[in-house]
Amino acid sequence: MWSLNGVPICIAANDQDWANPISDGNGGAIISWEDERTGGTSRNVYAQRVNATGAVQWTLNGVAIGTASGYKSFSQILPVGSGDGIITWGDERSGSDDRNIFAQRINANGSLTSVRFAEESPSSISLEQNYPNPFNPSTKIEFSIPSVGTLHATSLRVYDVLGREVATLVNENLQAGKYEAIFDAKGLASGVYIYRLTAGTQSISKKLLLTK
Repeated sequence: MWSLNGVPICIAANDQDWANPISDGNGGAIISWEDERTGGTSRNVYAQRVNATGAVQWTLNGVAIGTASGYKSFSQILPVGSGDGIITWGDERSGSDDRNIFAQRINANGSLTSVRFAEESPSSISLEQNYPNPFNPSTKIEFSIPSVGTLHATSLRVYDVLGREVATLVNENLQAGKYEAIFDAKGLASGVYIYRLTAGTQSISKKLLLTK
């Protein structure tokens, strides 16, 4: 609940600043910030979602958005979709004096999705084996959307062995191309899970193994 003195969004070590809030479309907010919790010369980007009642929704002290080596600065966040956000920042990971621009999309459930459009789009959907596998606590899932048409109603969901949905990684219209999503299994029990990609009338499923 919202308290008289405010709700703690991040209480990790060292400095957190440059906070940027946006509406999540449901009375709450998604907040991104720059973070020096690792110390040294590292400065990273994190985000957290808080609902309308003041309860944080994602990993304690925020989801890591950009943690490559180097200094991150001038982060901003833009609302997209239903409760999603795209975060941009200046990034000095190259190790030179140059600052580049990076971006990441965070979904309403706190998972990350990035897109890499292919030079040649595939003719049918494909779903790669997650990597690493087995994993703990997160793993990457790559998939491809075919070139037929311009937009495809696409979902990537994870289920337990009883068929109960435990995570929605993607649920939106996507253009043809190659994509990747990060599945963060914090809070789930060890065991076999099934991830299923659906695009239009096509569907593919594979298994992954969470070990703790």
